[in-house]
Amino acid sequence: MEILLPEEVEWATGLEGTARQMAREMGELAADIRRGVAVLALRPGEDAAVEGLERQGALADARRADAEALVDATRRLQEKDLRRLAAAEHRVDPAWLVVVKGMAEYLDSALGDGHAPTPEEVALVAVMEGRVKGADGSMARLAGRLRRGAAEFFAARLGEEEALVGALLRQADRADAVRATVEAFMDSLRRFRDAGSSETDKATYRGGG
Repeated sequence: MEILLPEEVEWATGLEGTARQMAREMGELAADIRRGVAVLALRPGEDAAVEGLERQGALADARRADAEALVDATRRLQEKDLRRLAAAEHRVDPAWLVVVKGMAEYLDSALGDGHAPTPEEVALVAVMEGRVKGADGSMARLAGRLRRGAAEFFAARLGEEEALVGALLRQADRADAVRATVEAFMDSLRRFRDAGSSETDKATYRGGG
């Protein structure tokens, strides 16, 4: 089950916005042309000008229709992706979350027991921090997208899409839970790293003294 990448979602929403603007502008242009036709049609000898404007109006209408079709296509793409997200079993491997939680508990427990992190441990923590960095932001964006999608695409059809809206909101809650776990892990890493840096500074001071 292929789910759109974040950059693909951004592309689709951007394309939808551009197409909407084009449809609006072409609709306004067609309306302006029709008003011009109505005025010229009352004047004798303006048949050629009227025909020219009518052709331009028809072209503007065709471009508006094309833009509206593109809006519909991007909406269908996003809706299909939201349905896939709602049905996805796991966006993050549960085993990975167990490891993250366990590591956070271990680091906090070690500090609570008075352990002084060694430079090697601090270096390892920096590596772990680099691997999970950004996961909290990606989960926050996912949760926001799921909630916006539920409201924007399906809320108006709540009677027939109630189960889908509920699934999207539950997935958003899961993304929030993952984000909270990652943030707690990052806090534990920072505390451990800071404690190690403090010990290194103390050792340097004693050595210099």
